[in-house]
Amino acid sequence: QRVTPFSALISHIHLKETDDGRLFAKATASDGTVHLTSISTQVIALDGARACLGNLMYLSNLLNADMLRGKDISVSVNARERNGKRIVTTLQFTPNRRMEINYVATDPFRASITKPMEIMVPDWPVAFILDQDSYQEFTNFKRIHAAAPSTGKEDVIQLSYADERIAIDFGEGGISHTSTLTLDVEAVSETNRPLGIHLLSDQFLRSLTQFQGPDSLIEIYMAPKAVKMMCLTEWGEHELIL
Repeated sequence: QRVTPFSALISHIHLKETDDGRLFAKATASDGTVHLTSISTQVIALDGARACLGNLMYLSNLLNADMLRGKDISVSVNARERNGKRIVTTLQFTPNRRMEINYVATDPFRASITKPMEIMVPDWPVAFILDQDSYQEFTNFKRIHAAAPSTGKEDVIQLSYADERIAIDFGEGGISHTSTLTLDVEAVSETNRPLGIHLLSDQFLRSLTQFQGPDSLIEIYMAPKAVKMMCLTEWGEHELIL
């Protein structure tokens, strides 16, 4: 679900078991701008196998189908040895005695597949929580700027911290329309220095939409060259880095 808004950039999800038996998932955009990580809150056994999930639109439609919403559904994992490692080949979903659906996993050793990247950010000096009101303010500003005359460039915003305040600047100056939204949030900072990050506005909005927690709050952390969002749900711990 969290990968779907980035389907133009993310084509595969890589899975493996953690030492405590939970499921670890990671996906990286082909241009390196988006990195998603999730760890399940429940133990999900793959019998030591790794998996690479492709055809994500098909998989999303399958998992969201009404027939898979019951409590008696079984899922069989089929795996084989490849290059000394055990990899998942198919997942077989059995909703009831009349239905069987087979999903074919992708060979993770294919050279054309974007491999997950490890993003090393030693410190996130600024943090804040975006609530529903601030989220709506951002979407309203975004909607206004979507109607501005095109400058032939991708729509970019600047997320910045200065003087204990978080602000978002829309438009890049010059002949384009510009505006600034100062968020009504409390920032926690380990630095007195200003911090500013340029982000694609569509990408940032899609990230906010996907990382609202059950209480509609979004944890956001800032570093000199990256933004991180985190949320905890019933099914897992999720992290996104732009």
